[in-house]
Amino acid sequence: MTSWPSAYGLKEFARLDSTNEEAKRLAASGAPAPVWIRADAQSAGRGRRGRAWETGAGNLAATLLLRPNRPAAECAQLSFVAAIATADAMARFAPRAEIAVKWPNDVLADGRKLAGILLESASSGREPFWLAIGIGINLAHYPEGVEFPAISVAALGAPAPSPSDTLLELAGSFAKWYDIWVQGGF
Repeated sequence: MTSWPSAYGLKEFARLDSTNEEAKRLAASGAPAPVWIRADAQSAGRGRRGRAWETGAGNLAATLLLRPNRPAAECAQLSFVAAIATADAMARFAPRAEIAVKWPNDVLADGRKLAGILLESASSGREPFWLAIGIGINLAHYPEGVEFPAISVAALGAPAPSPSDTLLELAGSFAKWYDIWVQGGF
């Protein structure tokens, strides 16, 4: 089993409006980063273009708050880093599924959306003060009747991992790929 990456903090909640909103609040208060924020449920989660992102019990809603100290154009590359890390983590939980990345912000399993990624930041110039990488993963269930067909780990015929176990795997995978990005760039 993967161990928690040593340089990363963790804050867990039963319910939040949005893990990205909590990251913004933490950033505004000067909280140290990197820190993962996980909630069992979100009441106002969102995806790209402000779309609602439902996160019910059994799915993962998590955000990583970073202070990358890089230009905004480089920080945008972290969407790709997050997608690769998420795909790697999901391949471990759904080994029989064909896991793929739909650049720049979705992870697919057998051609259906398994996870979504949303980056948000604040800056007053070239470098963002902070960056929030929100990741939602369908573990136990998935939305139906959405624009892009979705799926969950459970619907793939694999046991749905707990959100905590999923975040542990995801955090380890992200730390690995983030270090590669920091050392070698895109």
